[in-house]
Amino acid sequence: MTQARKLLVLATGNLGPLGLLEVLKLSAILQVKRNWSALEDDFRTFLLSEPSRQGWFEAIG
Repeated sequence: MTQARKLLVLATGNLGPLGLLEVLKLSAILQVKRNWSALEDDFRTFLLSEPSRQGWFEAIG
């Protein structure tokens, strides 16, 4: 079942406790991914903000 379908079923009240747990797990995973992306962006900005650190950025890709 896709995430969108699970959320739709949850919204209509037809999802059991295990389905609710799956939706909560998906939600937590997506939040971690968003937080990780933000950290990567912050780190990239930090590396590029100082010319002396640009070599490090190029080295790690």
